[in-house]
This record gives sequence, structure tokens and C-alpha cells, in this order.
Amino acid sequence: MTIHQCPKCELRFDWKTELDDHCWHDHPEFRHEYPVGHPSARDKPGHAAPERVAPGSEDG
Repeated sequence: MTIHQCPKCELRFDWKTELDDHCWHDHPEFRHEYPVGHPSARDKPGHAAPERVAPGSEDG
């Protein structure tokens, strides 16, 4: 189980959302910057999406 420690005081929370709410109300001057997620391979330039074949148009 993960415990989320408030970076501004000694309080700890079971849920990240509880910590966010606590920081929002009790430490309004503090704003946590969430890390930006890495783009997936399909979002990268030059990556072609797989072509879809319409039903009945397959060679065979």
C-alpha cells in the first residue's frame, strides 16, 4: 500500500486524491506540477497507423 506524504506538512494520506484535496485547501500557495507523460509510439511523427481492409475487399 502506498502512503502519500504531504510535501508541506506531516500529514499522510492513503489516496492521491486526498492529498491533492488537502494541498488545494490547506496549502493554496503550493501547486504540485504533475510530470508530463511520454507520448506513445503511435503519437510519434513518422509512425504510420495500420491500414484497415474493408470487409469483402480482401484478396484471396
